[in-house]
Amino acid sequence: MPAPFRTERSIVPEMGTFILQVFGTITFEEAPELREAIFSTLKEKGDRPLVVELAGVERMDTAGVAALLEGLIESRRQNRPYFLCGPSDSVLRIFRLAGLPDALESCCRGPEEVQEKLGRSGSRS
Repeated sequence: MPAPFRTERSIVPEMGTFILQVFGTITFEEAPELREAIFSTLKEKGDRPLVVELAGVERMDTAGVAALLEGLIESRRQNRPYFLCGPSDSVLRIFRLAGLPDALESCCRGPEEVQEKLGRSGSRS
């Protein structure tokens, strides 16, 4: 039986970043909850970057990918950095098959790469 879907949110003060950790399976049933977690984090005051940590995701369908992309679009509307960290090979494959280079560009392997991308883009902490 797959692990139940859940999210945990935290702030990393030294990075000035919101971290949204995602766990379990994300299908059309869980996607609205993922979308709500992303959007409620983006509603927080300030311009902190959002890192969506996907290493704990066991499986994701296109509805889950759509929720992640909606978050990317909203973060760009707000001019806030947005990163998808640790996506599985299957999630990356969906991004590639769907022709989503912006989603692939926002992917990273971990916090060090987020710091590197933030430094390169000149974003504030």
